[in-house]
Amino acid sequence: MTKTYTGSCHCGAVRFEADIGLSAGTNKCNCSICTKTRNWNAIIKPAAFRLLAGENELSDYQFGDWGAAPLEVRHL
Repeated sequence: MTKTYTGSCHCGAVRFEADIGLSAGTNKCNCSICTKTRNWNAIIKPAAFRLLAGENELSDYQFGDWGAAPLEVRHL
């Protein structure tokens, strides 16, 4: 079953919603940052994600030489 979830950054400048089917499976990263924040991920297709506000507030974030480069809020 798919459900629509909403979220935002701490200040609310970036807002989004995503259609997620948790029955399709989740994963848990064990890096120090994700462990401290209790981050638990669900991977979705790009079409299931909608950025509602704040695109101009996003910038690339890369931790060390790690290959993934997620977006982060620019002014935090």
